[in-house]
Amino acid sequence: MEDLLTVLYSDDFEEYGHIHVIHVIQKEDRVEIAVSIHYESYEERESENWIITAFAPLHTTIAFGTTDVCTITTEHALLWRYQPKQAYVTFTGTTTVPYELIGTLYTAHIALVAHWIPFYTYLHLPAQLPTLLQGPVGLFARGPEALMHTYATVLRRYNYHTSVSPGPVPTYWNGIERKKEDRTLRVLLLGQGYCIAPIFAAQRQERHPERPSKHDTEHLA
Repeated sequence: MEDLLTVLYSDDFEEYGHIHVIHVIQKEDRVEIAVSIHYESYEERESENWIITAFAPLHTTIAFGTTDVCTITTEHALLWRYQPKQAYVTFTGTTTVPYELIGTLYTAHIALVAHWIPFYTYLHLPAQLPTLLQGPVGLFARGPEALMHTYATVLRRYNYHTSVSPGPVPTYWNGIERKKEDRTLRVLLLGQGYCIAPIFAAQRQERHPERPSKHDTEHLA
């Protein structure tokens, strides 16, 4: 991935470039994303084709089309669900302004995670939220600790009593048994889409298949 990221983080690409998602192929143990990169260098237009491969992907939502956003990171809200710090929020109390409260919760949610995580994802009863908030007691949500504390803070502003308790540690199936999720996971952000996996690789494609050339493959372990 390092060679691909070098291109994407170059001044030429950041100022003039864009990346086009050509196709996505889901295979048994990996996802292959074909992209075309376009940028200008020394007043010349450059074009490169790459295959990005995600091995043992956990989740993939890739949008076709053109974007100037392509990066990979180990620090993102999309990875929180796989990390040890999980929790759940319980509450006691009631409110006479449930829809105002829901609006405040939504605003706090977007401020923390933008639109990467839909608001309803971790709520206990999202379709019955106005009724749930009438109390007098209930489970509000369960999910990543950072998000649960955000919800609890908003609820306390509306005079609820809240408790944030540890939740179950995420696990994954290794082919033999379920194990505690302790892998270093990464998320590839590609426009409005993304792919989560422990290992990514990128391979530059030959411009002229009839002319043999060395493929440059880099793995991000």
